[in-house]
Amino acid sequence: MVRGVGRQFNVSVAGIPVRASRGWIALAALLTAISTNALAPRQSDGWDLVAWYLAAAIVILGAFGSLLLHELAHHAMARRFSEGLRGIHLPMIGGLDDTAYHPSNPRTEAWVAVAGPIASLLLALVLGAGWRYIFDGRLITGVFGFLSLINLTIAVANMMPGYPLDGGRVFRAFAWYLTDDVITGTRAAATYGQAIGFAGLFAGFMMLAAGEPVSIWGAWAMLAFLTLNRAGREGLMRTIWRETGRRITIEEAGLAHSRRVQHDRTIDDAIDELLQSHASGPLLVEHDGEIVALTSLPQIRPVPRRLWTERTIADVSRPVDDLHRIDAQAPLLDLIELFESGNPEVVLITRDDRIVAATDRTHTQSRVSEQARRPGFRQSRLGR
Repeated sequence: MVRGVGRQFNVSVAGIPVRASRGWIALAALLTAISTNALAPRQSDGWDLVAWYLAAAIVILGAFGSLLLHELAHHAMARRFSEGLRGIHLPMIGGLDDTAYHPSNPRTEAWVAVAGPIASLLLALVLGAGWRYIFDGRLITGVFGFLSLINLTIAVANMMPGYPLDGGRVFRAFAWYLTDDVITGTRAAATYGQAIGFAGLFAGFMMLAAGEPVSIWGAWAMLAFLTLNRAGREGLMRTIWRETGRRITIEEAGLAHSRRVQHDRTIDDAIDELLQSHASGPLLVEHDGEIVALTSLPQIRPVPRRLWTERTIADVSRPVDDLHRIDAQAPLLDLIELFESGNPEVVLITRDDRIVAATDRTHTQSRVSEQARRPGFRQSRLGR
């Protein structure tokens, strides 16, 4: 099944969601077209040129299949530990990000991480043997040789010790084992990942300035390392959010209280509360002592300023009947995973089956980050 969701493009392979941003797909497609054209033979007849582009198409499809095999190897190893991948993120070029797999301990982290490079290396050897010993045709020989090189590159590049590359996840597992803290391990591996990323960007820039055909590989290197740099930063923050969320409840995170506003107040009269809600999450709309709806600053933006004295909060509010709900005493991680699932925009917080608060993704992440920065938080919460 294939579907596009907002800025993400999703396809399901063997029941595993495979996703990539549309911007990354467009840039990769552009680079692929430029590379294919730049490397095409300049002096050849029509049929040779057709054969070249056919071979290039096979290599492109083979490279895509190689990445999928790499990720499916991660999935197969994770399944051995009764876990499995939650998804595959194509721009990671074989690296495994934390939205796809959340490790439960250093041992499973290391085994799942090494499975991908081992699969890529084995495929490189098989294709290399076909290139060297089996196929005699010039076209098919070149295809197998190039795909062997691609898989070897995926295997070697991913074993560099920088998060979120697979080698970085092995390094994170080792640091996690030594410190008994996944956040410390992730920070250490992410530091190496950023250093590798900047070195790769510099190398890609130098290759880009060297002219064709070297510049083509420089462009690919810059795309890869830019993607990895961003993924490393996001992965570190996600690890901090998840570990923070594992150790405290929603109420302890300060998310079990929201500002309230009466449904019959005008927008003009309630504008101060609406402005404050931009930083404190959605406002609860109250009617006869019951929470009946939510409102927030974005909901009043379509209303012309001249109508603020006439329109009431009820006119710019959203009923709560169809919104997700979660208890204030639930682990904060449950709320984080609810937002990571991609379904709710807003979640209601309840206590004794009564609505006491509402939060969105941005407000939740802000509160989690505040908790993680608290002095002594990690020491006081370890072992919970």
